[in-house]
Amino acid sequence: MSDHPPTTRRDPRYSVRPGVGFVEFEINDSGDNRRRADLTSVSAAGLTFEMDSDPGIKEGTLLQAATVLIGECEVEGDLAVRYIRRVNKSRIETGCVFYPSTHPGAEKWSAVVAGIYAACAD
Repeated sequence: MSDHPPTTRRDPRYSVRPGVGFVEFEINDSGDNRRRADLTSVSAAGLTFEMDSDPGIKEGTLLQAATVLIGECEVEGDLAVRYIRRVNKSRIETGCVFYPSTHPGAEKWSAVVAGIYAACAD
């Protein structure tokens, strides 16, 4: 696990209040290893999540068929893991590029990020 270079992020990320957003994904294709993590920030291109246990994800991993939940909004897509860092002894943070699986999903994602941006601007 390493820190990501500061120049990799091009879009500003906006914080998501605790308990408002989650991301669900599978580590492998077996269907019995679905994980849920706390969404901590979003941007037009990606997201960051935290979880208590280290699921064994590595930088460069593609997490397919992920679901991002913010409030009552749900968007499905793939997550490309860009960095992983330890937040504390038991918690890790993972930054990903998010690829919504459909065009309507991409539009929904853009609207969600715009809404969070508007809420942060107040």
